[in-house]
Amino acid sequence: MQLRFSRRQTSILLVGFIAALLILEATLRFVVGLGNPPLTVSHPRIDYMCKPSSDYVRFGNHFSTNRYGMRSDEISPEREEPDVRILVIGDSVPNGGNLTDQSELASEILKEEVEKELSVPVHVANISAGSWCPANMLAYIKEFGSFDADAAVIVLNRLDIDDYLRFEPLNPNTHPTDPPFSAATELFSRYLFPRIKKYLPLGRPTEHDLPMPDAPTKDCTNELRELLQLLKSRSIETFVVYHPFGSEWHSGEFVPAEAYHVIRSISDSQEVEFHSLAPAYRKSEQAGIPAYRDPYHPNAVGQSIIASGILQKFSETGLLETWKLKQIKPSKKS
Repeated sequence: MQLRFSRRQTSILLVGFIAALLILEATLRFVVGLGNPPLTVSHPRIDYMCKPSSDYVRFGNHFSTNRYGMRSDEISPEREEPDVRILVIGDSVPNGGNLTDQSELASEILKEEVEKELSVPVHVANISAGSWCPANMLAYIKEFGSFDADAAVIVLNRLDIDDYLRFEPLNPNTHPTDPPFSAATELFSRYLFPRIKKYLPLGRPTEHDLPMPDAPTKDCTNELRELLQLLKSRSIETFVVYHPFGSEWHSGEFVPAEAYHVIRSISDSQEVEFHSLAPAYRKSEQAGIPAYRDPYHPNAVGQSIIASGILQKFSETGLLETWKLKQIKPSKKS
């Protein structure tokens, strides 16, 4: 027996279907924040960076960038008044992504804490993007300058050394360059399909998806050295902070990856202060306060730990006291 619908019934079903789609789209867009993701822009020398002068609310989190693509308030390229300027440079760890509210970033927490100690304005520039490595960071500083900074903190992890500038097409699911057609299509293409495709025949890896044996590898250890040298040559107090991944924890003990030793060795060779966040993360986890959002990224607690670690190094090295005692004057340093 075939179901037959009158023209009126068909119209009602069609209108109901369209209304349901509109309600779904509106809910995903205005409640969840899909359909308008933080965008990435390609760059001929940096490879890519966060789209400058952007403002989003996504998953209830505020995500904004200034005219230089920093996840920070606006900053002038040179000092215009007595102030303190700090660069926090890194990848998705200090950047936080759209799962971290702007106010929860280590850079924002650091700004608030340093301001409590000083009587001059404090600017903390969050120079970061997902999957950046020291080569991207170096290229950014060469392109835009060091913003007359007094201090620079480079936040690194185990994946940052075995990487290089690729200048390849960006993955629209991790580094979108254009808004999606709709919030509903983004929900499917970016979040649902990647999770279900492994169960589909077309989602199973083929021999072309497997890594080639003995493939040549590249790293960016030279770029890290050059970045540290460049910052120090501009009289910027420079620090390297190591963020451990979940894979470096075994039975509650920190077992660092080889990259840890490489990064520390390079820091030592350049006479740059090195600080590992592992003890602070372990203390938090032992207290039953998770510091990780996933195996790689810090949650709000982890971001606070990063800020505290940086502030600790500023205090131990006497930098905070120097800023308190010295009236910082405008300069023409680039």
